[in-house]
Amino acid sequence: MQEHIAESFSNKNPNVKSETASFFARAFARTQPAAINKKLLKMLVTTLIKTLNEPDPTVRDCSADAIGTLIKLLGEKQVGPFLVDVDALKMAKIKECQDKAEIKVKVAGAKKERPATAPTSKPAASAGSKT
Repeated sequence: MQEHIAESFSNKNPNVKSETASFFARAFARTQPAAINKKLLKMLVTTLIKTLNEPDPTVRDCSADAIGTLIKLLGEKQVGPFLVDVDALKMAKIKECQDKAEIKVKVAGAKKERPATAPTSKPAASAGSKT
């Protein structure tokens, strides 16, 4: 699919670019973080950064929205290294979009925290049953 993604972002029509970026923003909101590997992440962020410099403001806004959603999904630690060359004004727009972004999928990593708290409860319950 990478060929088709690159083709959509290099289309002459700004509506195609903006709709593709909007699609990615919606898709990122519903994607498990584990589904995006480093190679795919690099390709997506690099392509979206190129569209941040488009003359059409709709394309720029949609691209910033997609990057902001991706940062909210994966975290700045993973996406940040690809955003080193982005200027401060565009970064501010991305941060604004990151704050507005709404992740609609439950992240699988959140479930890992529960077993850590569960064992502390079990010994207390079993100690209470002995008396």
